Amino acid sequence: MLTVRLFGDDLTAFHDDRELALDPSCRMILAFMLLHRDRHFTRQSLAELAVPATGHAPVTIADVNLQLRKLRAVLEPEPALRGTYIAVSLGGEVGINPHATCWMDTVEFELCAEALLAKPIDMLSLDDVEAAEATTKLHATDLLRGYGAAWAVAERDRLRFLCLDVLTHALVYTCRHDLRRVGLHFATRIVAMDPCREDVHFEIMRMYVQTGQAQLAIRQYEHCRSILADRLGVQPMVEMQALYDVLARGEPPAPKTLESVILRAQGPMAAPRPAVTA
Repeated sequence: MLTVRLFGDDLTAFHDDRELALDPSCRMILAFMLLHRDRHFTRQSLAELAVPATGHAPVTIADVNLQLRKLRAVLEPEPALRGTYIAVSLGGEVGINPHATCWMDTVEFELCAEALLAKPIDMLSLDDVEAAEATTKLHATDLLRGYGAAWAVAERDRLRFLCLDVLTHALVYTCRHDLRRVGLHFATRIVAMDPCREDVHFEIMRMYVQTGQAQLAIRQYEHCRSILADRLGVQPMVEMQALYDVLARGEPPAPKTLESVILRAQGPMAAPRPAVTA
């Protein structure tokens, strides 16, 4: 079976655990067709994907045909049937065979993410939280980080936002059930991907305080304040400033100061399930 990983700097492909040797042009064409596997493309449109290096001639249809032959040689070596992976329409357009047996990390990630997001937060369980952790591990790095083409950037952003949605979905559950250790994991992943999420920085501060780590909460505030000043030219939200002021004075925060802003933003919800432990 063909196994393809697209999260990372470039595409890597394996057949029965053996990594396939593909040159950069082949990897780019294969990555594009896999990400648009429900469509077929003219040779001209595939030629336009590649931006020639300075001083080099534009990529031609002949160049594309050469790369497709190389792809076939690697993906469909004898005695594999022609068309096992690379399909050609009656009009000569090229795409991925929709019946090909292929595992892709992006497809696995999307299927798992959509299944989790389809569940209302008050219907989630600890098993779902574990599934969210496993799902977001598939998105350990962004998609095709070495590609600057518009099609790659658009898909990279779409999958990044989907990962953030899953992380936030799981974080809300952990806040509702006071699962601080797991909540810190999801929250730190979110701010690593989206550093300006001050509401999540506040949740990290809150969980640090609740676990007796006030100094880490102060550092988190200072880190967030620096990011917001540098990137947006603004100060942290008032809830963060109020909590920081109390901690800086060495005083114990009042319960109201530690109320979750993530949960407040969710609005009224069903009563929480019985308490669970992380």
